[in-house]
Amino acid sequence: MRFLDELFDAGDKPDAEAPRTLANIARQFRLIWQAKMLLSAGVKLFRKDSVPQDLRGLMPSSPDIFDLVRRQDWQQRRLTEQAGRFTREQLARGFESIADADAALKGIDSDIDDPRMIMEMLVLRLAG
Repeated sequence: MRFLDELFDAGDKPDAEAPRTLANIARQFRLIWQAKMLLSAGVKLFRKDSVPQDLRGLMPSSPDIFDLVRRQDWQQRRLTEQAGRFTREQLARGFESIADADAALKGIDSDIDDPRMIMEMLVLRLAG
């Protein structure tokens, strides 16, 4: 919550920070999900040539976990640790929470219209 406060307090337009922050959270969850899939399949190195073709075909092109790890090899360790903290069910609930926050920020299906509060609620749901 402290980091979220810093983001909103530092920006010139706090309402503009919410969609950017949500996009970053969603990207990180997609990377963690990819790492979870690779680890579950027994993949030891997050490199395209180390992954069976059928599994490689399931991986999204954005964000590209293989390109990320190729450029910054320390990301594999970080993503492996993060993937170990989540079950598949928790990740699925996380994606649902992210989708709900996205809809709320767009004014769809929500009683809350304050972007800061929407993001705070998301962080609480993800932390729970």
